This record gives sequence, C-alpha cells and structure tokens, in this order.
Amino acid sequence: MRRHRFWLQLGFWPVVSAVLAGCSLGYYLQAIDGQLSIMAKRRPVKEVIADPATSPEVRRKLEWVLEVQRFARTELALPESDSYKSYVALDRRYPLWAVNAAPEFSLTPRQWCYPFAGCVPYRGYFSREEAEAFAGTLEKQGYDVAVRGVPAYSTLGWFDDPVYSIMLQWGKVALAGMIIHELAHEKLYVSGDAAFNESFAHTVENVGLERLLSPGDSEALAEFHAWRDASNAMDPYLKEARASLKLIYHSDVEPAQMREEKQAEFAWLATRYRETGAHHGVRYAEGWLDSLNNATIAQANVYDRWTSAFRRLLKCAHGDLPAFYRAAARIGNLPPERRHHRLDTLRLAAQDGRPCLPASGVSGAAPQGHRGR
Repeated sequence: MRRHRFWLQLGFWPVVSAVLAGCSLGYYLQAIDGQLSIMAKRRPVKEVIADPATSPEVRRKLEWVLEVQRFARTELALPESDSYKSYVALDRRYPLWAVNAAPEFSLTPRQWCYPFAGCVPYRGYFSREEAEAFAGTLEKQGYDVAVRGVPAYSTLGWFDDPVYSIMLQWGKVALAGMIIHELAHEKLYVSGDAAFNESFAHTVENVGLERLLSPGDSEALAEFHAWRDASNAMDPYLKEARASLKLIYHSDVEPAQMREEKQAEFAWLATRYRETGAHHGVRYAEGWLDSLNNATIAQANVYDRWTSAFRRLLKCAHGDLPAFYRAAARIGNLPPERRHHRLDTLRLAAQDGRPCLPASGVSGAAPQGHRGR
C-alpha cells in the first residue's frame, strides 16, 4: 500500500554499514549508540500483552501484530523471523530520521554507499538534531533536501527489529503493511539496488494486504482500497511531473527562471495530491505537500520505478508467491544493467497488456545470496 509518505517503510542498515564503511567517527558513534539504546529497551510482545498495566489499545494492536506475522509466514511464504516480536516504548517521536537529497536541478538522488547494503539514497540518524545538521551542510552545497522521521526501519535480519510505540498510532492496514513490507526485505534484498528492493517489497505488501484483510472487516478493507486507488490515480500525475521537471532542468533558461518553473511544477503536483486525496477520501500530510522538492520526488521514484514490473511477474506466476519469489531472485541475481533491462521489459509488457510467457518463465530454483543477510 503505497501512501506517498515514503518514510513509512525504509530499509536501513544502521550499525554494520557504519562500522565497515569508514564513515566519520561522529556518524559511527551515533549509529552504534542509537542501535544499542534501542536494543536495550526491547520487551517481548507477549510479555507486554500479558502485562496488566498495558492499555487495551496497545494490547489490541500488538495482538494484531502477532496475527499479521503468523499470516505472513503461513500464507505469504515470508521468513520465520524474530523481528516484530519485541516492543520498544520510545522516549522520542521516531527511532530514526532519514536525510534524502538531490541536486537543485536534477531528479537523481544523492547516494551513500556501504558494504553489503550497497549504495542507498538516504542517510539515517538516531538524533533529529544531527540529521538536520547534516541536511544543513547539504543545503549549503546546493542540494534539495528532505529530513523525515522514520517510524520503522529494517536491519535485514541482522537484528531482531522491534515494534515501536509510534507504529501503534497507525490503523490496522498501515501496521500490517509495514510488517509485511519489512519481512519482504528479509526475504529478498539486492545490495545497492534500492529501486529493486522497494518495488519488490511494495508488491509483496500490496498482495499481502489483499489476502490478509477479510471482507468481513469492511472498515480496514475500505481503507486499503482508498489508499490503493488514490495511489494508482496519482501515478500518471507523478510521471507527468517528472517528465516536465526533466524538460525544465535540461532547458537553456537562466537558473532564476528555472527555479520559478520548478516551483510552479511542484505547486501543480501538490494540488493534484490534494484533489486526488479528497476524491478518494484520504489525506496527505500538508507539511509533506508544502515541502515537495527534488529530494522527495527522487525518493518517490525509488518506490514506484518497477512496481508494475513486479506485479506483472506475480501475475505471470498465477499469484503463486514462492514461484514469484524465485523469479524475482533470479532477476536480482543478474548484473545491474541486465537486471534493469529485464525489469523495464516486464514494465513495458504490463503497460502493453502482452500475454505471459509459458510457466517455465517463472519457475526454477532461486539463486543464493540475496535473502536477508
């Protein structure tokens, strides 16, 4: 369920990468300290549920978390994992803040590279002040920057990720979607290819929600359909905005005029979000809409780029998730150029409505080396 609030699901390797990548000492220390602090506060979810001091609302949400985990394991063939079996009551709003950046006149995101995790279009901080300070240095260098609180992040199976207290402020749909999405990252992760990873996880998230939500739970089902329909309705507008911005950035006009046209384009896009949200009964955060820039749109493209390709792959697997996972893993095992060509081919086939290849095109053993760790 893509909500165009892209910080809801953000895979991040906060400690291992910081240690091995030779980051600055300050970044290294905040990553180690932040992760250890979180790990020290974990309590087993079942213990929190059994605690008489736990509020009925928290107990109900945590019981839902366990139900979603069981469903993900038994019905979606996602990994048996100890993630989301512990709970952390935060003493701040978010566990992590992410910094995204893109040049003033480009939709290509700034990337930071780490061993194993590869290059990713964000940098994470456990302190909001440190995240904003780093964002400030990027702004001085001429980047468009976005700093956002991250309610949940995945360590890809290297640690047992907890449920954070802020997550329990969400409804059933968003909470279930986050768990399914992050477990999908543990199932399949390709180092250095954020668009592949996020598009794959979003596809699993959406099909998981479609199968999880019972027709008897009309409220949750209606919420899911509203967000899905709004997201689908926004796709053409996002594509149009990206195309227009690229034309602006490749034009010969003076920078001052380019800035004016850029701001007009983002204002147009924000209006489309508001109108689409109102039509489908969903609400996009005004603060996010008011701060749309190259960094936010570049990050959006990470999540959007190949979702139609993966939906096509799932369709051609006749909805068989294990077969879909094997086919996706085979694509993930290709060299980057061939991988992206294959995904583009799938995307165009979905767009043109071409028939699927024979069943052999999605079966076969999955290559090793892309799951979880």
